[in-house]
Amino acid sequence: YSLHQRRVMYLKKLKQQQRTQQVTSAVKHISVNPEIGTIAVCLDLTDSQQDQVVSRQNVFIVWPTGQLQEEEPLKLSMEVDPMTHDSQLPACAMLSRVEGPRMLLLGRLVDGNVFCWHLNQARSQLESESKITSVGGLCALSDNGSWIAVVTYEQDLGMVPHLTIFSYAYDSVDARRTKPEAVARIPKNPQAMAIQQTPDGSCYLALAEAPLLDGSAFPIEVSSISMDGTCRNLYHLRGPSPCYSLSFCHQTAAHLLSSQADGLVVVYDLPNGTTSMCHDNVGRAFRSICTDRSLIVSAEDSFFRIFKVPQPDQSV
Repeated sequence: YSLHQRRVMYLKKLKQQQRTQQVTSAVKHISVNPEIGTIAVCLDLTDSQQDQVVSRQNVFIVWPTGQLQEEEPLKLSMEVDPMTHDSQLPACAMLSRVEGPRMLLLGRLVDGNVFCWHLNQARSQLESESKITSVGGLCALSDNGSWIAVVTYEQDLGMVPHLTIFSYAYDSVDARRTKPEAVARIPKNPQAMAIQQTPDGSCYLALAEAPLLDGSAFPIEVSSISMDGTCRNLYHLRGPSPCYSLSFCHQTAAHLLSSQADGLVVVYDLPNGTTSMCHDNVGRAFRSICTDRSLIVSAEDSFFRIFKVPQPDQSV
């Protein structure tokens, strides 16, 4: 959709070749690199016979420059356990969001396996694959692909959920590992989180835990994590209702977008202690903010809404 022309520019119906009428597919997640236009889509494919799922795949489709109708996409098909229960988190795909020679694609399968794939400069082939965990839940990826946060359920921790922070960074901003390494483990199980690298090479981690039984909300916590795993609490952001979605604005750890269950949408300016607030429909719509932080898009059901970010106030 072109906001300038106010019309749909590309329309692509995703359709896999089906052997039988029992094969179904559903789009579970979409990710975009705003600097070069790369689009990644995650599909969940199931093949059923006599009302029983006999095979299941998560398929990741990548259009290198976002030309949905004009270029051949890269496709990754991953077999998953057909008995995986649908109550688990859906599969997802996350792209790094800056221009660079090696784009990162983070993929979580519906069975909890989490992979990192590095793409070549043309984003047409895989260069490397790393498996992070086989017991992963909620995931977050920094814009430059150097930091990854995953809720894991490790047996050596009694299957109690912990938030594990992985890093490709080494001992400087420019040096990178070939595989992500776990640098910190935090006893948290957030329902929303975001991660972003800071100019000094460390990262900011924002998380929101599930509300209490009476519905009262925990504050959003923002912490700093260094490459040696040192964690330091920086901000506690209180809101009137539980937060279900967090994302840092493009290429900055200073601005944070929060979506609340009651429809409140907040953009936090962390260093200046100000907020920009507006209201959307009640519910868990998907919301994203543009690179210059002037517009927000909200998508739900069969429509989307675009609105301006209000001027900040002093209500943090």
